[in-house]
This record gives sequence, C-alpha cells and structure tokens, in this order.
Amino acid sequence: MSRLSDNQKISLGIRIKNIRQNLQLDQAEFGRMVTPAASASNVSRWERGLNVPSKERLQSIAKLGSVTTEFMLNGSKLSLEEINQFSDSISDKKILNQQEKQKVNEINLTMQSSMDRAIGIETAFAKDAFKSSYFDKLPSEQRIFLSNILIYLKNYSNSKVDKRFLGDLSSFISGINLLMKQDITKEEFYDYENLLNESIKEYF
Repeated sequence: MSRLSDNQKISLGIRIKNIRQNLQLDQAEFGRMVTPAASASNVSRWERGLNVPSKERLQSIAKLGSVTTEFMLNGSKLSLEEINQFSDSISDKKILNQQEKQKVNEINLTMQSSMDRAIGIETAFAKDAFKSSYFDKLPSEQRIFLSNILIYLKNYSNSKVDKRFLGDLSSFISGINLLMKQDITKEEFYDYENLLNESIKEYF
C-alpha cells in the first residue's frame, strides 16, 4: 500500500468510522470483527487518521462495509451526474446485484463522509469566527443567536439530531463565511438565519 497523505488518512478514517457506526458497533466490538482483530485504541487511531490499517485489515474493513478496498483508499470517483444516473437506473429494481449493492454502499458512505468533513470544517471555522471582532459589531440578539449555534456545533457529534438539521446548520455557517467575506449583505444573511430558525423549531 502506497504512503498516504495526511488528508487521505483523515478521509480513510472517516470512512472507517462511518462503516463502524452503520454497523452500530463500538470501537472494541468493531476491532474484534476485523481480521486480524484490533484493539479499540487501534480503531480510534484509524478513525482519527493517526494510523492506517494494514492491507489485510483494510480488506477486512472494506468487506464489513460491503465496499471495495479502492473506495476505502480513494473514495468515490462518481460525479453528481453519474450518481443521479445510477439512482435512476436502479429506482425500479426490487433486487440489486452485488455490484449495484456495492455502489449504493459507496455512494451512501461518500454522502456520510462529506457531511462529516463539512461539519468538521464549518465547526473549525465557527470557532475562529466567534473570536473575530467582526461579530462585536452585530446587534446583541444576533450575537446571542450565533453563540447558541456554536453550542450546537460543539455538541452535535453526541446528539441524535436528524442529519437534515445538520445540513441546515452547515448552510448557516457557510452563510456566516459569506457575510464575513462581504459576499452577501446582512439582509441576504437573514435568509440563512430564517432557514435555520425553522429547522430548530422542527427538530428541537
């Protein structure tokens, strides 16, 4: 297995974590299912991108996730258009063949990983953004609202909140980014704020 960059290790770790969570296993249980077996601390280091499983263990993890080793290492190469075309092609099928099942699993894991990466990036951005003196200029009610959002971001990983809410939250933080870069006006930012307010009402 060729040497992976730090970014590739992080991406691989996210895919491993998603497979484990989809199997509803803790790290110790997941480690016992891998061949050869691994400790919970090993699984934790894989998921955080600190270490990489051996070739044999990676093949075992890919099998557990019903995906290919190539996908584990490099992610999906499908474009959004290709994903849509594939979805259309199987929409009326009651039984999928092994290759189709594998592709479905890879697409689902890609979506999960993308969400995890996006939330992680937006969380890091939010932590920096809230230190910015820019927000001192906002009205007090908006600063309070943004502070509450930061609390949600810090705690989202331990929550059972619907991923649609996390998508709305990610969109809102993107809106903050646009506002800070002055790509949108404060009036346009209210659209992001209102969308998230509606989502909060629905899920909380």
